[in-house]
Amino acid sequence: MIISTDQAHKILIVSDDLTGACDAASPFCEHGFRVKVLVDPVKSFQTRDLIEADVISINTNSRRYGPEKAAKFVSECLWKFDLNDFRYIVKKIDSTLRGSLVSEVRAVMDTFAIKEAYVAPAFPDQSRVVRDGQVFVDGISLDKTEYANDAISPASKSNLNQMFQLEQYQQSTIRVFDSETNEDLDTVVEEYLHNVNTCLLVGSSGVTRRLALGLSKRTHIDRLGDICQSILYVVGSRSQRSLDQVEAIKELYPDSIYLASNGLADAALTSNKDVSVILVTQDPQLIERPGIVAARLAKTVMKQICQVDPDVIVLTGGDTALACLREIDASILEICGDFVPGLPVLRLNLNGKDRMLVTKAGGFGERGLFVDILEEMKGHGGLLGRHDHAQ
Repeated sequence: MIISTDQAHKILIVSDDLTGACDAASPFCEHGFRVKVLVDPVKSFQTRDLIEADVISINTNSRRYGPEKAAKFVSECLWKFDLNDFRYIVKKIDSTLRGSLVSEVRAVMDTFAIKEAYVAPAFPDQSRVVRDGQVFVDGISLDKTEYANDAISPASKSNLNQMFQLEQYQQSTIRVFDSETNEDLDTVVEEYLHNVNTCLLVGSSGVTRRLALGLSKRTHIDRLGDICQSILYVVGSRSQRSLDQVEAIKELYPDSIYLASNGLADAALTSNKDVSVILVTQDPQLIERPGIVAARLAKTVMKQICQVDPDVIVLTGGDTALACLREIDASILEICGDFVPGLPVLRLNLNGKDRMLVTKAGGFGERGLFVDILEEMKGHGGLLGRHDHAQ
């Protein structure tokens, strides 16, 4: 159990993958909250390392599992925590409805004996809205997007109202909210805050960003060092958006791309390069499970980090990020802010050096996002506080 001198205002976020745990929690940094993420649910951790955190975000690493196993993972992760330690409970779900989100919402409600849930997965800033219970991405119905055919965790093709209709039992209430604007999400948050003692807030980073705005500011400020001269992108996701972002970097730095077939790099990185990209490819002659490829990639990445010594590391894809952090035995990390909404920046001490770690969901961001990160790093010496450019 976590013991805190300010229990009444702690926030607990429960996410089914690592990138989600990070991007859902990062908005609170801007408002003076101290934010920490529990990286790996299977690793032991010291509760004293979480005592000073205002926001604790847990990665249950359960997105790839079916409903029953995912719910079991969530319940096992949450038994370490006491509802009385937290004022606000948030179940973070993917804005494109990937994972066993219904069973995971139910697991959180059952574990903490919560009888009501407000479900609002929209993220208007990323053109992901909910209309009549149907998710739309860039104006296209979710079932017609690439997310519905994701090889590892395809998005649900069902309407949210249909998905949660069967969950109305045991005197509990689950409400699905249509949301097309941030103002719509503000309305959800306002109603949640009026019922916070009995209610679970369910949504993407879109709604956690509005929750952070709706709470009283804190005073914690954390900034990383300003010296950023080299960057390493690690792209394990096969999302077309991630591939397009790599292509944009390649147009500017054609020699920066290193292919890693099934996670194994075809060559060593050049130590004097400011920009390097490790891109996972799939060997058509040897199809392997994503977890095996991610673990092999993590070992490759750690070797290459020793070679190029980057100031900034961008990990793309939840499996990739978790595998790399497992390789260095990281259990808890502190989030310092975000580059743009949905793109958190963390502090990572590796080989005795503080580095900026950026975690990115595979399907997140426009084509020029990697280039934007690079230009901001080189132009201003840091990655935080770019929100005015991101609208």
